[in-house]
Amino acid sequence: MPRLEYDRSMSVGIPEIDEQHREWISLVNYLNDSIHDGRANEALRTTLNETLAYTVQHFMTEERLMRRYKYPYLDVHTKEHAMFIDRVHGYVDAYIKGVPVLAMDVAEFMKKWIWNHTTTTDQGYAKYIADVRMVEMSKKPSS
Repeated sequence: MPRLEYDRSMSVGIPEIDEQHREWISLVNYLNDSIHDGRANEALRTTLNETLAYTVQHFMTEERLMRRYKYPYLDVHTKEHAMFIDRVHGYVDAYIKGVPVLAMDVAEFMKKWIWNHTTTTDQGYAKYIADVRMVEMSKKPSS
């Protein structure tokens, strides 16, 4: 299973968010690498907990930024975030209850979701914020 590699199509042009996306990808790649190294069960527990905590922090950062700029599709975006968190919670709950959770399924879900979300949904708010910033800059008096 190939690793998820960060590329320019995932960039939102906001350094803090782009760095968080890179870190998020490194968590998923840790799980992916662990599967190939035969450490899937150990990595699954760690990755699920770390990913859940990191994801909540990352989504809070994005949502705070979208609220600041009054992004008109904030509700739709936050629903996508909630669906991802619910799915990861489902994996965590199953793992805790001893229900078999395939690390490969978790890694594949996360890779696909992160790729799709960063290259489509996040690009919407990125363009909107860039446009708002451009308008704000044009309204500032030149010195």
